[in-house]
Amino acid sequence: MYFAEVILGVKLNRAQKRWFKRALRTRDGWAWVFKRGAHISGNQVGKTLGLAIAVLWAANYKIGIQNNDWDTWLYSAYNWFHLAPTYTQSLLLRNDMANLMEGKHPAQFDRATGEFRKIYWQPGLAIEKKIDATYNAFELWNGSRVHFRSSDNKAKSLQGVRAHGISFDEAAFEDHLTVVMDQAVKLRLISTGGPLFLVSTPNGINDYYQVVQDMISKSIKINSRVWESEENQVYAVFSHVSDNVGYGYTQEDVDFLEADLDPATREQQLRGAFLEPQDAFFVPLSNIMEAFVAIPSEVQPHNDHNYIIFWDVSVASDPTVAVVLDVTRDIFRGVYYRRWEKPLPFRELLSEMKRLHYYYSTPNRGVPGRAPTALTGFDASSMGGVAVRQELGELHPIRALNMSGSKRVKQEMLINLRKALSTKKLLIPQDWTQATREILSYREDDSKLKQDSVMALVGAVKIAGTGVSGLTRVPFTSGNVTRRPSAFFGRR
Repeated sequence: MYFAEVILGVKLNRAQKRWFKRALRTRDGWAWVFKRGAHISGNQVGKTLGLAIAVLWAANYKIGIQNNDWDTWLYSAYNWFHLAPTYTQSLLLRNDMANLMEGKHPAQFDRATGEFRKIYWQPGLAIEKKIDATYNAFELWNGSRVHFRSSDNKAKSLQGVRAHGISFDEAAFEDHLTVVMDQAVKLRLISTGGPLFLVSTPNGINDYYQVVQDMISKSIKINSRVWESEENQVYAVFSHVSDNVGYGYTQEDVDFLEADLDPATREQQLRGAFLEPQDAFFVPLSNIMEAFVAIPSEVQPHNDHNYIIFWDVSVASDPTVAVVLDVTRDIFRGVYYRRWEKPLPFRELLSEMKRLHYYYSTPNRGVPGRAPTALTGFDASSMGGVAVRQELGELHPIRALNMSGSKRVKQEMLINLRKALSTKKLLIPQDWTQATREILSYREDDSKLKQDSVMALVGAVKIAGTGVSGLTRVPFTSGNVTRRPSAFFGRR
């Protein structure tokens, strides 16, 4: 890349070239080809340096602004926003950019000559400013600005801005990445059509993993390190520490790191691998992930169908979750999911439980067949569950489960859910992202985990059938005492 190697005097390594080939691809010299992309990188690959070069290049040429008229191009506003989980982290890119423009970045040093390479970026082409007396920014000769912000507090610092591009370093370490992207980042790019660069070393199976998997699912595999789709305007690129051998690192350096790092995290640190938690419960991950499929996230009730509704209720502080499974056939399907981060007021909770029960029991009178049948279950072991049990006597059929009994009972129910997922006897919509996240990160020692979605699914599967780990019994079929659904529902 001319800008990097001639203007800035940086010899790009293999990882940076691989990423630039996707991230910086344009049509007609100004229009972005890809609007969303992820660079999944091990440590010591030069990912932040690459990001600094990419952002400076985009701002210098105002990529995304049509350039067939000089005056229009020159006087068009251009604002690039760079994010990191903390403001201090975001300034790492600022430091790299400042050093590059001054010609004193370590990557500009030529070991063969013992001198810094000549650069053609001239002093004064960019000045540093303070925005709102708080945030650092560079203003370039053409009016472009590169702003440095934090994703803290769900990227509140982006409120009201219009971005021509957004970069996000160490995105895997933002605990609320999906929320930040959906409620802040993407909204700032709508009017400009600018790109989003996500760059990070993985941090386990979390939001970043889900975002990357979504990009991969929309792309074509080019090789073992690259997925891309110009049609869907997305890409995902993986980089390893070996990409930096010969560009500041030697093979001996890599071998030393291999020997020195904890084997449990070595693949993540050096090769950008997404690692299952060592004590993950829902394993093997590859099998479990296949149960999350591209089916509708919500399906209205159908005549002749049978539904299990399960509530993990709370009236104190924990989230409340409701799931509905269609258990009409041998393969159960998720058809409804809701999660309330804060507990609903008790009367509102009861109203929601009744509404959902009656909704999945109401016939479609314009279609032949019997009315759908729904069974509502809930965790009766919590304080909220006890109160619910006393108030919902009018609902039928209803099933209360004690899910805080012995460790053995809870483990059996969890194993049942794991077997249902790994054997694809339960299919979950891919759009149930919070449930997916909780399942993939679940551990038996769950005292500090968000687990409400897991427990709701555990309860639903427990009621829907027994022995998923062996012979599945679907509660609405002739495998029970009678063909009548009420025979199963009536048991306590």
